[in-house]
Amino acid sequence: MSLSGYARLDYDPERIFALWDARVETWFTEGPLDPRLALLRVAIDHAEYWDERGRGGIRLLALAHAALRGESPAPEHGRLKLRTGTRAEAQPA
Repeated sequence: MSLSGYARLDYDPERIFALWDARVETWFTEGPLDPRLALLRVAIDHAEYWDERGRGGIRLLALAHAALRGESPAPEHGRLKLRTGTRAEAQPA
């Protein structure tokens, strides 16, 4: 999956406390009050995905089958346009 959009730093103390996890205290030794701590808020505009259906042996068989037929075993691919948190319909590539 690939996402693109705009990011900004957000210094929202209430949100930082709500999301705080003690496992990150190694990096932020002053806890959720550490002045180096901020949130990264991302507004996603576009998303693109690839889905290779099947796993392991099944995928290998699909690759072999496509090779024997002279075809390209391309994965499913699609694009999504996202606006202000709502999702547009998927657009096949």
